[in-house]
Amino acid sequence: MKFLKDENGQAALMMASFLALVALGFMALAIDAGYFFREKRMAQGAADAAAIAAAEESSSGNSVNMQSVANAIAKMNGFDTTLASNPAVVQINNPPKYGSYAGNTGYVEVVVSKPVPTMMLGAFTHTANTMGRWQGAGAPVRHAFAWKSRLVWA
Repeated sequence: MKFLKDENGQAALMMASFLALVALGFMALAIDAGYFFREKRMAQGAADAAAIAAAEESSSGNSVNMQSVANAIAKMNGFDTTLASNPAVVQINNPPKYGSYAGNTGYVEVVVSKPVPTMMLGAFTHTANTMGRWQGAGAPVRHAFAWKSRLVWA
């Protein structure tokens, strides 16, 4: 019965439990950060493709159809604007509002954004953190360019 009353090693057990919880938190942060950067790359690709499609529509004289074409291309790249829950937003700026071609009427800019919920970090926070918003790409009539995408935590 002396074994049950022995209190040696309690601090080590508490410290091991605490460190395991901290390690789990860092693992959750690493998984979510990787997921966010993957979504950022996917949004940049969708914005690039939508900007090229919108610029093609603009150069063909059909600028009324730019939004629907950009929405269709974004949907093909995984950013659906018609979803009931967490829909993507495809915004066309003609002329661009951001970057080195801001205000130049010969360019079209597309901004693709989509809320991205946390997968693992939700266990450590009381509210659901929804993150996301990526700057898009711009395309002139014959040439496309992409500038650095930006991740903003909403």
